[in-house]
Amino acid sequence: MLKLRLVNRSARSVLCTATLTLAVILFSHAHAEVVRPVDCYNASLRFAALLDVLRAEMGKPVMGRSPLQVQNAAPREVYFQTETTFIKINRLSFELTREEFPEPPTPPTEITPADVLVVIEASQVVLEGILSYFAIDQPAIDPPGIEDRTPTDVFNQFATINRQINQMLDQPFLPSDVYQRVTLCLNYTTALRANFPGPRIPETPPYEPRKKPADVYAELRQCFVLVREIATRSGLSTLSVNDPDEQLDATIAPGDVYDFSSLLLAELRYLQGKSDASAQPLESFYPGRKFPSHVHQRARLLLTQLTELKGLVDAEPDWLTTGEP
Repeated sequence: MLKLRLVNRSARSVLCTATLTLAVILFSHAHAEVVRPVDCYNASLRFAALLDVLRAEMGKPVMGRSPLQVQNAAPREVYFQTETTFIKINRLSFELTREEFPEPPTPPTEITPADVLVVIEASQVVLEGILSYFAIDQPAIDPPGIEDRTPTDVFNQFATINRQINQMLDQPFLPSDVYQRVTLCLNYTTALRANFPGPRIPETPPYEPRKKPADVYAELRQCFVLVREIATRSGLSTLSVNDPDEQLDATIAPGDVYDFSSLLLAELRYLQGKSDASAQPLESFYPGRKFPSHVHQRARLLLTQLTELKGLVDAEPDWLTTGEP
């Protein structure tokens, strides 16, 4: 376990960055063959325990489990869920200490549990830095002794961790953040559409007022169903999302929608990686203040794009150059 005990902010910054860099190098190269999903799960329990120490010190309430619960997750999907954890704990670090740290680079090859563990450990470095900054005691956390877990278990654990971090932020993830993420999904879908002839971008649907985060979440669920059908038709596999819990629907916040949009983005990146299209996705930029209705409009445009793409893939299922690894 990476440890961080610092005397002042300057020393903390230097040691955090050095430790993070060392973690990326060591785990990427030395442990690629030995890390198992259960190792990632045990690391998630240690992270959650330390996060709860900080939560209690901040006087924040405990959040329930995330509405995003999945089945049949692969390490690449877990990776992007833990990447969201790093983004959120890094934002919390900046809010509380004015320190933020470089994100571990996405592996260029097939993602393994070792790559997932790199991001978990990097996130823990940031979390321990926050605790050290405020001189909060960090209790010793004994290994839980769990011997068997799947990538799905790790994914679902971090889905709930991400929900907790969002509640601890002074500036939680807002509709504007989700809008930017959905726009990036649109850009990836546009790049995928370039594999086929014809116009790439449909007309924007009309604006519908007074939408809520739960409405956007429901729209993105429909988008995910289409992405999963496109992948299946193309000879690829993706995880499946559990049916929504009606009791949780009323509690869905923009942070939950952001997490779901991140999952959707991960699957679109996966499809793009299998494609030989020359078109590359454009970056998305902060759009300014947006409301849930703006994001809902954006999500409906994405749904239209994906519907058209599915029809094209149905007619030409061998459109990808490579199959399942």
